[in-house]
This record gives sequence, C-alpha cells and structure tokens, in this order.
Amino acid sequence: MLARNGAAATAGGGRFEERLGVAARRRWRDRKAAMFAARKLERQDCTFVPQLTKRARNARSRSARELSIGDSVLREAKLRMARAREDIRLLDNNNDNDRFEDGDQGCHSFEPTLETAGDDGLAPSTTSRLRLADELDTYLDRVQA
Repeated sequence: MLARNGAAATAGGGRFEERLGVAARRRWRDRKAAMFAARKLERQDCTFVPQLTKRARNARSRSARELSIGDSVLREAKLRMARAREDIRLLDNNNDNDRFEDGDQGCHSFEPTLETAGDDGLAPSTTSRLRLADELDTYLDRVQA
C-alpha cells in the first residue's frame, strides 16, 4: 500500500514541499517580470540621462559608511566657513562703527540727523494730536465733540 501511494505521489509531480517550491519560484518569476515591465513603462516618460565622465564611470562606488563620513566632514567644513564669514562680518561692522564715531563716513553717503527731544519728550518739529500737555482742561470737551 505504501508503494502504491508513493508511486502515485511521484507520478503526480513529486512531494508536496517540492510542488510548493516550484509554485513559489513561479510566483517570484511572474512578480519580477511584472515589476520589470512597470519600471520599463516609467522609464519611457523620463528624459533625463546623466552625463558621466569617463573618470566617474570608472570610479569605484563608495559604501554607505564612506558616504556618511564624507557628509559629516563636508557639513563641519560648511559650518566652519559660515562661522568664519560671520566673524568677518562682525569685525567689519565694528570697524564701520568705529569710523562713524571718528566722524568718517567711510563708503556710506548718508548720515542721518537726529533732533533732540524737548522738555515734553517730543522732538521740536512734532506736535501732539491729543494736545494733553498744552490744553489738558479742554480734553474732555474735545473728545465728546
């Protein structure tokens, strides 16, 4: 009886695990073909083709670790350059302020004139619209009118 069942199993395509393996490989092959077809359709819309130099084509690919280290070194260099530029800008601003204190305008053609405040805290050319300092007694009458 075992021989007959064993013979029937081999005649029907082999053991169960083998048939599962064949089916899995078939599904994988079909899925891979579908993915390839989809990518091919996507590529038809793309018009960008990078122009690689011969040197770049022959260069070895860098690992993720090498790329990460390179990125961190580049980031640090950019930060150092930004700090140096800021320091130079601050030094230039300080030098400009020193020139103004000495009376030299340097490269600037405009020098503002400031009016000094009077006793009421306002500049002489300005007047209060509320006129509280001048006509305090008539303020309520003016507001109600």
